[in-house]
Amino acid sequence: MKHFWQKLRWFLLIAIIYFILGMLFSNTKSDLFWAVYALGLFIGFPIYLLWIVLSEIKYQIKNKRKSLTKAESPNTNPIKPFQDSINSGEGKITTNKGEDKQSSIKTDKHVSKISNINDDALPLSNESITTSQSVQQANSKKDYSSKKELDDLGIKVTFKPIAKTKTNITIHHLRRKLYNFVVVDTETTGLEKRAKIIQLSAVRYEHDKPVDSFNKYINPEIPLSSKITAITGISNEQLLDAPKLNEVVSDFMQFVGTLPWVGHNINRFDIPRLVNNGLPITEVSTIDTLNLAKKKLHMDKYSLENLKHYYGIQNKSHNALEDCKTNAIVYQRLRDDILVPVQSDYSNVPQTLTGLNFAISGSFPGYSRKDVEELIKSHGGKTKSTVTHDTDYLIDGTQISDQLTDGIHSSKELKAKDYGTKIISLSEFENLLGSN
Repeated sequence: MKHFWQKLRWFLLIAIIYFILGMLFSNTKSDLFWAVYALGLFIGFPIYLLWIVLSEIKYQIKNKRKSLTKAESPNTNPIKPFQDSINSGEGKITTNKGEDKQSSIKTDKHVSKISNINDDALPLSNESITTSQSVQQANSKKDYSSKKELDDLGIKVTFKPIAKTKTNITIHHLRRKLYNFVVVDTETTGLEKRAKIIQLSAVRYEHDKPVDSFNKYINPEIPLSSKITAITGISNEQLLDAPKLNEVVSDFMQFVGTLPWVGHNINRFDIPRLVNNGLPITEVSTIDTLNLAKKKLHMDKYSLENLKHYYGIQNKSHNALEDCKTNAIVYQRLRDDILVPVQSDYSNVPQTLTGLNFAISGSFPGYSRKDVEELIKSHGGKTKSTVTHDTDYLIDGTQISDQLTDGIHSSKELKAKDYGTKIISLSEFENLLGSN
């Protein structure tokens, strides 16, 4: 009933606040306001109360089932199956060297029960129980409840984890303003937790000025997908002769030293993947610009890409080193409470695309969609969300979507062919910028 009364207290508190609000706005003559108020009073509150009651009923039924199951379960000795096998005299326990093959006892059938002898013990693996003594020396009716008593019996127990344990790392989330720090970023083979590192970069700042940089491409020892190559511009051939991560770890750790790390989503993405790939750190202090941006700015999306354009930063994307440089500027702006977006000045940019309409399809190595849109806008052109009859050019990249219209082409590519729109690559578009 504790859970029920706790939820009921919240219900009563909300109801009181709701009635107080009704009294405060009693002079309001808006029909819409009172309609919504009545809806909450006569429908919302009853539903909420019904949910509290049903939750308590479900909780009580679940507890009752647990108590019945526990009462019906016999209080057995966890070592009993293993002890009975010994007392049955079926032979000798197989040693870890395989010296005696006469035993009909299957060790792996009992190790899970033996591991429960001591709550602090790790699960046991196969061949973890070894002895060279005969079963007759072990015939005792004693209830063995500890590892020590098994040792006294002459049974050696070796505790080994069956599966890999999760690496523990302590991350200190800093709040103070940093002027000496290192910005860290990675490119990986994917987004999964076990993704391999393919680029590791860092930029060190001292007295709020960049003083040195670290940049290494890493051989992940697995082939890259075409999607990753299309986004980052990093190819399998480029990584073929690159060092492995364990060969650059020492240099990286020496570079970052004891400085706190700054990164975008670094706590949930970069650090876990670095640790999973073997980076030998157990403790690190960080400032995550993703969390900082969410606290200080009001945006639809808080990606580093969006923050880059919010502050008018002219850097490439999807490259770890370039992202470090971008992230450093973003951090400095957020740290110093410079929260107003920067309006780009195109007065000195040649307006070579004036009067031209563009559409964009696919991905471009080192450029995001927003980067390409910014290039079009800065040179006087306009970007359309789709291809229409008045679209002059379709800038076409590598198609990485899983939902292509015919499995090969995007809908924009097919429309461009129907309308006779000229399809150009990114390099052709760059030539177009300076040709007019």
